[in-house]
Amino acid sequence: MVSSAGKMKRKFMRVVKYAISAFVIGGAIAPFLRATANEADQVSEAALVFDGVKPSEMRGGTWKVVYSSVEGPHGRVLETLTQRLGPYFLREKCHSTSLVLPLEKVGGPAVKGKRDMIVVGEVASNPLLAKYVKEGDVPKDGYFIRTLHEKGRNIVAIAGDGPAETLYATFHFLDLIAPSLERGMCGPAARYAGTFFRADKIPSSSYSTAAQTKIRSIFSWGHVIDDYNETLRALARARFNRAILWDDQLVVNAKDVVECAHSWGVEVYWGFSWGWTLSGKEGPVDFDVLADEIVAE
Repeated sequence: MVSSAGKMKRKFMRVVKYAISAFVIGGAIAPFLRATANEADQVSEAALVFDGVKPSEMRGGTWKVVYSSVEGPHGRVLETLTQRLGPYFLREKCHSTSLVLPLEKVGGPAVKGKRDMIVVGEVASNPLLAKYVKEGDVPKDGYFIRTLHEKGRNIVAIAGDGPAETLYATFHFLDLIAPSLERGMCGPAARYAGTFFRADKIPSSSYSTAAQTKIRSIFSWGHVIDDYNETLRALARARFNRAILWDDQLVVNAKDVVECAHSWGVEVYWGFSWGWTLSGKEGPVDFDVLADEIVAE
């Protein structure tokens, strides 16, 4: 048997518990409610990304990348597209999911259910790309980017004069559409925002550019590069195509560094202090770390 006093005590404790819960939850959720009050403005602003595009016309998750190679800078192109675009139009908004950007090799099995596409590579080696870009459109040592809407599907054509230029074009394209990608990751602003990849009909446009300087180099002197892959990626994004690495002696992972650099379209020249000739560091044991063609460079 439970006394009346015991019942009253339990009832009182439940009231206190609910009051505390309401206070805690209310305090935690208040910023969210305040943020939600501004989302109408965010949605309206985002819907103006493209003139004439209405929220009811938005779509997403229909894209794929059509490529011709994964070697060298081509592989970095696919890596960069996946890393940059995946969080925005592949994953479900506000949920921690990891999805792979649908990739389709030109001439291979088609990716089903993906009508919109990014076609990337060089015109000479990607027949599908040649349908949308003529060789004369791509300047020497440069690249060409085209967006269009054809037969109910959106198409982005990214063409380079070579593998490195194709990588530069990819960086440039992602920079061009960055403002539309950044609009609202969560909530209604994400679901209805008129971002580039959610538009029913993307605008038609074309852009081309070429390097004015054939060799674009930078050098380091006597400092450790803790993350050489990230450093070389940054150089490629800035359109550098040569890195001159100076130090007191040849680094033991020189071959790995060079292979990584080449994958980003960057060639490596090794610099050395004059102390090499005095310390014996110029011996064959050290240089065996490098391939003959690397020494020749």
